[in-house]
Amino acid sequence: MWRWSLLVALGALVVAACVDVRLVTVGTGGSGGEALGGSGGTVGEPTSSSSSTASSGGAGGVDCCGDVDVAVVIDNSPSLDDDDFIRIQGLFFNLFQPILDFADRACTFHIGFFTAHPKINQPDEECRFLGSLSYTGADGARCLPDDRRFITKDDELTQLIGCLAQTGRSNSLDGAPVEALVNALTIDSYSNADGCNFGFFRDDAVLVSLFVADQDDDESDINGTAPGGDQPAEWEDAIVGARDGDVVALGILPSATSECGDAPGPNWPDFLSQFPANRTASASICSTDASDVAATLSDIADEICGAAAAP
Repeated sequence: MWRWSLLVALGALVVAACVDVRLVTVGTGGSGGEALGGSGGTVGEPTSSSSSTASSGGAGGVDCCGDVDVAVVIDNSPSLDDDDFIRIQGLFFNLFQPILDFADRACTFHIGFFTAHPKINQPDEECRFLGSLSYTGADGARCLPDDRRFITKDDELTQLIGCLAQTGRSNSLDGAPVEALVNALTIDSYSNADGCNFGFFRDDAVLVSLFVADQDDDESDINGTAPGGDQPAEWEDAIVGARDGDVVALGILPSATSECGDAPGPNWPDFLSQFPANRTASASICSTDASDVAATLSDIADEICGAAAAP
């Protein structure tokens, strides 16, 4: 339960030091938006943008820079408990502030949530598969208006992040978070006009992937060999090969000293090491310090948008 209760507070922590966080479990019938202490701000998303250089497509003629897609992949296996929420809420606050800053500077911005296990309680049948966007809260109720399945800059960011982060909990112990993202990027039927992910990924957009897990990924099987049979280099090849734009890989992952959660395994560090050093960073899920991840994301925003354009 820690995962959705932890992230319910994530958006509100950006705008308030103290929030009233209500823990929502599967089947409560609660709405994810109710857990937030603030509604956040609305930022206009222009109708056109450039892919890599500054343009004047922003609202009111303000310069903006390129398009950004943020894919948050949460391992919704039932492992960490609710007590971990209090300990690591500061870690997510430190990380998501630069993500929201990046959103302010980008011409267009999408945030989508994926889960390491399929969400079989979602209303649309095409969205009940591994790699389909998660657009509901823990109780299966829609978070987004107008039947949309991801967040844009026109939305109330804090409220919707809080709702979508309540992914619910699977009954299975081991998830496949990397396979979920690979499926999302590479299975054509997911992205066509009738697919769950239609419109989310843009080929020329920067892809910021954020993996949240307390155990190693030894289940992702992108080649149909056997769970755990892939090599992390193959995971990176599949993700980068599916993109025309820049790819960033971030992680909130098992601790090297295993003081919480499962014992660390080799796959997460091997996977992240496949990316250029200035395109990856990770923090321990046992810590409250995500400064390295936040700094990397801020540096990427400066590189793409230009440091002079920083707010």
